[in-house]
Amino acid sequence: MTAEEYSLTLTQPIFDGMRTPSRVSAAEADAKAENLTAQSKLNDVALDAAYAYLAVLEARQRLALLRNHEARAREIATRIERRAEVDPGLRSLTVVGGSQTEEARYLVLNSERELALAETRYRELIGAEPEGLEPPVEPAGLLELTPDEAVSGAENRHPALAAARARAEAADGERDATKAGLLPRLDAEVRARNGRNIEGISGPDDDYYVGLRLTYNFATGGRDFYDVSAANYREQAAAIRVHDVAREIRLGVLEALENYRSARDTHQVLLRREAAASELVRVYEAQFIGGQRDLLDLFFVLNEERAASRAELDARFARLRSAYGVVAAMGELAPVAASADR
Repeated sequence: MTAEEYSLTLTQPIFDGMRTPSRVSAAEADAKAENLTAQSKLNDVALDAAYAYLAVLEARQRLALLRNHEARAREIATRIERRAEVDPGLRSLTVVGGSQTEEARYLVLNSERELALAETRYRELIGAEPEGLEPPVEPAGLLELTPDEAVSGAENRHPALAAARARAEAADGERDATKAGLLPRLDAEVRARNGRNIEGISGPDDDYYVGLRLTYNFATGGRDFYDVSAANYREQAAAIRVHDVAREIRLGVLEALENYRSARDTHQVLLRREAAASELVRVYEAQFIGGQRDLLDLFFVLNEERAASRAELDARFARLRSAYGVVAAMGELAPVAASADR
């Protein structure tokens, strides 16, 4: 008689020291950290895009300003040449007029080069032609923003800090999963066996078993304890990283806010300087018509107006860049850019 035996065993884990929930929690936290890291990088990219946008607009406005200055310089030089034709003693002044117009032309050419570079950077970063660019608007609410409010907002919403916290949560989950190895494992077990002609005994030989199995690894060479120790160190490192990132963000926010306030105050001063220079040009032109000023005086005040206008333009865009820098330091520039695109 041929012996036959068939068996089936089913095991259902009941308790594994919370290893599985801890690993799931760690995986979820790690996925969250990766998503937040992507948001943080998007925030940085949005700042680069804002700078590229502002650079094109600034270069275009600077070129328009310098072209206007060149036209006015040529007009004054033409006046000098006409007077020199009548009064040969004024011919030496034509050299001054020519020098001024050549300087104005050089500034225009240099500004055209800067505009071409700014547009190239824009195309490379944005992937589109810099067309239809609207005048920038300063983010609202910065004038009333206090350092404490800025730091608090960054600590609550900056994706880089949230990513560091999520990684700390993942490290906690990995530590808990590792510690679960020190606990016993409990499984429910169902076993059925169908046998015939076993060990020379003819006829059926069946048995069934339902019970619980408790498993514990007593001898692992200390591996489990070392794994737990390593997981604890990783958890501590992740917690330290959270504090480091928080400190970096606080410092970045405070520096950005101070840069914005300084740029804002500087712009106000240069606005007044530009207004004064424009008024001086108007007065000198009126005095020239009345015979109280010569054309060289007009060149002098024209150059002062050009310098004042360029300084105001630089300060205005520096203020805008610093304003967007504050928003980026708080980790909120990517949502602003996304809403602007919509």
